Amino acid sequence: MEIKDITTYSRLDKDKTPRVYEVSLQGIRYTVHRHIHYPGTWLLTCRDIGIEMENMETDDTQQALHNAMVFMLGALDGLILKYTMIRNELNQEID
Repeated sequence: MEIKDITTYSRLDKDKTPRVYEVSLQGIRYTVHRHIHYPGTWLLTCRDIGIEMENMETDDTQQALHNAMVFMLGALDGLILKYTMIRNELNQEID
């Protein structure tokens, strides 16, 4: 798993504090990021699986990255269950 700071900085920015981290796993990318309308917390976005600006409920970077992993695990488990049920239903129709 690779976690990298993908914050874009202006030449004039004096503060180089990271505001966007990207995590990439097996072609799925998600970001843990700040947003002007959500001060004091980090958000999770993973467009690959339909997650948009989910509040990680912390201002701590490491905790936010951890919370994002936990949230992603839950979301992926839900998708696996959903697609397994669809697959089983289709298999029943074919038989």
